[in-house]
Amino acid sequence: MDVKCEIAANTNVGRQRFRNEDNFIILEKFSLAIVADGMGGHVDGDVASRIVTETLNERYDSLYAEKVNDDDDQIKSQEQFLAESIECANFKIFEKNQGVFSLESMGTTVVGLQITPCGHSITACVGDSRIYRIRDEEIEQITEDHSLVGELLRHNIIHEKDLMFLQNKNIITRALGMGQNVTVDTKVHKLQNNDIFLLCTDGLSDLVENDPVLQIVLNSADLEETVANLIDAANDAGGSDNITVALVKVQCE
Repeated sequence: MDVKCEIAANTNVGRQRFRNEDNFIILEKFSLAIVADGMGGHVDGDVASRIVTETLNERYDSLYAEKVNDDDDQIKSQEQFLAESIECANFKIFEKNQGVFSLESMGTTVVGLQITPCGHSITACVGDSRIYRIRDEEIEQITEDHSLVGELLRHNIIHEKDLMFLQNKNIITRALGMGQNVTVDTKVHKLQNNDIFLLCTDGLSDLVENDPVLQIVLNSADLEETVANLIDAANDAGGSDNITVALVKVQCE
């Protein structure tokens, strides 16, 4: 299978924050996009999210060729390398947190997506940033939130209609930097032609519902315009947080 992908991304401080604690990186050579949301309300969340992007950039540049096998197990080794790279970033953040008062408790979420040459997507997730897939004019969240709300929904303790009555909805149950080790959720999905993947921080997903997001994706001229329109939609809805959006579109032949 011949797989090509196009990637576009951008970030915006929003309308109510003075500092952007989000970071993203696109590694076109590896068909990889990473989005990280520094923990809002924690000191130096921007440092934590930057450690993620810098660590992923360094590891893919220096170790990818050595660690990823060019054989039948390539997908497995790619998935493992992505998870290990995020785990490495976690340890760096955790170490930086130790004994440095100005950096105590900094943390970050992360989502990552890699498109493989053999026709698969690999996703990685820690926290409540999200990855959606747009396929056949439908949108589906393909990562699970590591948040209080996400846990309650998964265990059928509450229903979506009850979310408006829930306090502390933004509590994160898993993030980078909170412990020496972290569990990274990874999944592999088979691609279809014209799949579009949306990676975003909760500055978008908390303010713009799925249907408007889908319509923006379907009706924008290209990926750059789509990214800009999604950020504008979040700001039009109040822009209460930093907003970061990455889009990946695949062509399979």
